[in-house]
Amino acid sequence: MPALLTVLAANKQNAPKSIRPVAVLVGGTSGCGRGVAEVLAKYTQGNAHIVLVGRSEEAANEIIASLPKPVDGAKYEFVKCDVSSMRNVGIVTRDLASRLEKINYLVLSPGLMSLSGRKATEDGVDYKIAIHYYSRFKFARDLVPLLEKASAAGEPARVLTIYDSWIGGPSGVRPDDMKLEKDYSVRNAALVATTYNDGAIAALAKRYPTVSFSHAHPGVVNTKISRDLPFGIGQLTGFLGSLFSTSLITCGENMVYTLFDPKIPTGAHFRSSKGDDVKTKPNLSDADVERIWQHSIEICDGK
Repeated sequence: MPALLTVLAANKQNAPKSIRPVAVLVGGTSGCGRGVAEVLAKYTQGNAHIVLVGRSEEAANEIIASLPKPVDGAKYEFVKCDVSSMRNVGIVTRDLASRLEKINYLVLSPGLMSLSGRKATEDGVDYKIAIHYYSRFKFARDLVPLLEKASAAGEPARVLTIYDSWIGGPSGVRPDDMKLEKDYSVRNAALVATTYNDGAIAALAKRYPTVSFSHAHPGVVNTKISRDLPFGIGQLTGFLGSLFSTSLITCGENMVYTLFDPKIPTGAHFRSSKGDDVKTKPNLSDADVERIWQHSIEICDGK
């Protein structure tokens, strides 16, 4: 388990110094995504193109104002997107693909905490799973050609999804209920989302061997994710989180540790909140990985 001082030293040493990286941070206007944005901007010292994708322009402007001043030619920008809709995600990915020459870091961290029942989106999937999984898959699949361009130039090409690299497993794959319409519960929704993230990381790494794909657990982080819980529960969760959680910046440092790690230039990787390898993952059969891939294609392609 790398100590924070070790993480800080590694990040400083491994930060890109000879290139101007392009980073697209989906969910970058709050929570772990904000922490990653602030840490990336610190280590690149304003010499980066950072794209924050999220819901709140106000929050994005606040973050951008706090970042190091971009040097000549570098920039920070906000792109608005409701990631619960694959159609909206497709609009954003087509826009980015039309104007970016490359992507070095694609970080996927949109999330919410809710105890509500299944709420179907326009794509026929659960709202929570759409945010925690399907949108991430579509961003990664649509934008991977830009990551391949970075890799072909000898530059870092990394995809990092921040969710839960621990609980996923074979029980999260239901061949006759891939959209979780028959056996829905909050727990099952979380299990499906993390299992599908595991499977997608493995499937993407197999299909795009010049890019690194990672799934990381952020740990308990002091965010505003409990805002969607009922009032009393949300207050209690927020209070306990403030006592036992890590800060957004510490989370950002731990996540950037995986982004910068020179030992994982390609392949599929699963990391704990401290950057340790979760060696038991993805613990899915090849058949299950393929089921997740085919199902995700059915939901996300052509949108």
